[in-house]
Amino acid sequence: MDFEPAYTAEQEEFRSEVRAWLGQHVPDVPHLERDTPENYQRFRQLHRELGARGWLWPTAPVEYGGGGLSVDHMIVVAEELDRYDLPLPPIYDSGGRLGGASVLIWGTEEQKARMMPRIIKGEVVTWQLLTGPEAGSDLAGTTTDAVRDGDEYVINGEKLYIGGSHDVDYLWTIVRTDRDGERHKNLSWFMIPADLPGITIKPMELLGDGAEGVGHSWKNTIYFEDVRVSADDLVGGENNGWQVATTHLELEHGSGGRIGRNRWFEEALQLSLTMKREGKPLIEHDDVRSRMVDLFVRTEVNRLFELRNFWMNRTGTKMTYEGPQSSYFRKIGGLEISQAIMDMVGPYALTNDPEFDPEPWSAGVLHAARYPGAPPRRHHRYPEGDHGAPYRHRARPGGASGGDTPVAPPRRHPGIANVEDDAMDLSLNELQQMLKHSVDDFLARSATRDAILEAETSAAGYSPEMWKIAAEIGWLGMVTPEQYGGTGGSLTDAAVVFEGLGRGPVPGPFFSSGVLSPLIITEAGNEEQRQRYLPSLASGQTVCALAMTEPEWGWGADSVQMQAKPSADGGYVVSGVKVFAFDALAADHLIVPARADGQLVLLMVDTSNVGVEVRRMTGFLTSECVVRLTDVKVPAGDVLEGGQLALERAFLRATPILCAQMVGGAQAVYEMSVEYSRRRRQFSQPIGRFQHVQNHIVQLVNYVDGARWTTFEALWKLDEARPNAEISVHLAKVCASEGYVQATNYAHEVHAGIGVMREYGLTQYTRASRSLYHALGDPQWHRRRLGKLLPQTADEAIPA
Repeated sequence: MDFEPAYTAEQEEFRSEVRAWLGQHVPDVPHLERDTPENYQRFRQLHRELGARGWLWPTAPVEYGGGGLSVDHMIVVAEELDRYDLPLPPIYDSGGRLGGASVLIWGTEEQKARMMPRIIKGEVVTWQLLTGPEAGSDLAGTTTDAVRDGDEYVINGEKLYIGGSHDVDYLWTIVRTDRDGERHKNLSWFMIPADLPGITIKPMELLGDGAEGVGHSWKNTIYFEDVRVSADDLVGGENNGWQVATTHLELEHGSGGRIGRNRWFEEALQLSLTMKREGKPLIEHDDVRSRMVDLFVRTEVNRLFELRNFWMNRTGTKMTYEGPQSSYFRKIGGLEISQAIMDMVGPYALTNDPEFDPEPWSAGVLHAARYPGAPPRRHHRYPEGDHGAPYRHRARPGGASGGDTPVAPPRRHPGIANVEDDAMDLSLNELQQMLKHSVDDFLARSATRDAILEAETSAAGYSPEMWKIAAEIGWLGMVTPEQYGGTGGSLTDAAVVFEGLGRGPVPGPFFSSGVLSPLIITEAGNEEQRQRYLPSLASGQTVCALAMTEPEWGWGADSVQMQAKPSADGGYVVSGVKVFAFDALAADHLIVPARADGQLVLLMVDTSNVGVEVRRMTGFLTSECVVRLTDVKVPAGDVLEGGQLALERAFLRATPILCAQMVGGAQAVYEMSVEYSRRRRQFSQPIGRFQHVQNHIVQLVNYVDGARWTTFEALWKLDEARPNAEISVHLAKVCASEGYVQATNYAHEVHAGIGVMREYGLTQYTRASRSLYHALGDPQWHRRRLGKLLPQTADEAIPA
């Protein structure tokens, strides 16, 4: 996997050209003054100048005024405009971007030749007219009618929430052309000149703020009174409007995706660093840092959804629910963001009083609090330097979800030039696809539902047969270097396998002995200890587990209080109790962190030693155990040389693999719920037709995908030694822990009574989700760690 775009030397040369040109042509206007009529026209002129160069629509065909460039060139233009906090196009013209796409696909050659050059060159601004007074989001329920009269159509009706810019040249809309026709087959799509007689545009007053007029924040009502529109402006044919509309609806609903930095978080961070409460910056208040973490988690998931959609779109990967999911998540998230900002800045979230309003750049984030669900208003101009761009670019060598783990798509999208093989790629590589297929085969043949239920109730708590198969395939040595008997695979390789095991959910010490313990020994052990322990762990001959958590529980190494007393032979004698030790009952050795003279030591404890007592804990748990040590002697050779730092490095690398295991479980729960909603009938129809059930499944898949993409980005950062990997790991554990639990919650809502029957299988995931919620730290602990890692200054802002 690769979450970062890559560019050839030619494209970087193109970047220099774009950057230099924009430096001379972008109006130097403070953000709060961009929407004045005068300055708006200056940005309209920039719009036209970009169009004249082919940079407004860089990938559009040259014959229609586009640049005919690759998608990567388009990204370069978008990134460079983003340095000035400008979108592409640099004024509000979603009507042109979305409607133009429909004309390109559905329009006649005459319509393309007539309409597209003006749109693509930025000579016109278009608005989309979709929502009606009674139809709302039910676009097919429009009551705006168009009646054929010779070579014209006469349109009457009303559209709401339209526009967002100061002027408009074209209005494209969907209207009803057959009142008595079948729903969705009685609609037509028009591109209408805005200056036709009978069209009235009236500004709307929204949220009772007394605002009138048009501008970035304003919407309008548009009335059609006997408006006569030429039949030449009908796109796609009469009563074929719904098919035409699907093109722009998919784009509007997020299927196009985007790449970019986390603007919400950046703006909120800058506000928290500058604005003061009770004499100190907001960021120094614990409650504000907590809300900042909430913002970061929510907006990072949204960023990754957009990035996934961009990748799927540019590679031609088939999309199903991903576009609407991204749009829904973004809009619902806007309400949560609004509340978080209100909590952070208090009453200042509600005022734009010029005497008391904070710094001008804060308008964006405060606008979001005043207008729930609104996007951030771009505010300031970045200084020169690459830190203002979304990515730290890298040159290509030689250059002058929904559903399951991502699978490789076709490498090239028809009509897109220069999409090279080492560009951003969110698919699995060939080896990882093979690993995925092998786990799928294992689940189908050996880890069936009945086999898993039987293994859970056995004395060992897992199946020796399944363990043997995993060892023979090499799954227990995936993170172990080859010189110690492992396969030396990447963390992502291992995550693919453990996502599959989580889908089981296959019980056993696979993670404890196959991932966590080898990573700890590799980080903390000396060469003799690695040679002694790692090969037997990789072969499955030895089982090892970690016993760290104590009765006065905590998740970090700082919480360890068990005392180890030095012995005469250089070893230690240790006594005390560890709780919630995963897989300790199956272990031959335990890694036991303890304190010696205030320092953390890692002890390899043989479970057959005198004074070692292990029993399984009772309750709604999986394999957690109590470990009681009474004067247990640990020789010097069984003391791992690395201490707390080595343990934390191992945790950092192991955590996203555990997250992948949780993603697998959540994915299985989603599939169970969808299948059950189709099969279970109530009131003579499948329950999946009920809106309430559909809402549960929508929430379920949101949690699954949020966990999936934060997990795989963290894995990629670790494998590639990318910056901010630790931040991504904490983010992934928050999303995976909360996502798995919430997925099972919604699944139980869908299944109702049958979901609690053990033999049905859902309860296995429910129990696993609760246990793994706490493993390697619960979400609250990881959120606190994220809070500590938040930047202290705007220059330290976390890049995408």
